[in-house]
Amino acid sequence: MRGRGLMWGVEIIDPDAPADALGSRPGDGELARAIKKRCLANGLIIETGGRHSAVLRLLPPLVISEDELDEAVEKLERSMREAMEG
Repeated sequence: MRGRGLMWGVEIIDPDAPADALGSRPGDGELARAIKKRCLANGLIIETGGRHSAVLRLLPPLVISEDELDEAVEKLERSMREAMEG
């Protein structure tokens, strides 16, 4: 996970793919797109981008409350589980 202020990126990688010379595994753009679709279905709008279009971008407003942030994280977690299950 990486971030700057309220812009956060979560890179989705393929853990089964071979690592490159620096030890990094390739991004899994297909899984990232599936997570993005599940997020939308669960009421959370996110963007994708970055390497292999495998970075989930979360851009909450500056005035987000802790409760709203907790809700967004719960929706993201649920969407990730759903996408990985099939």
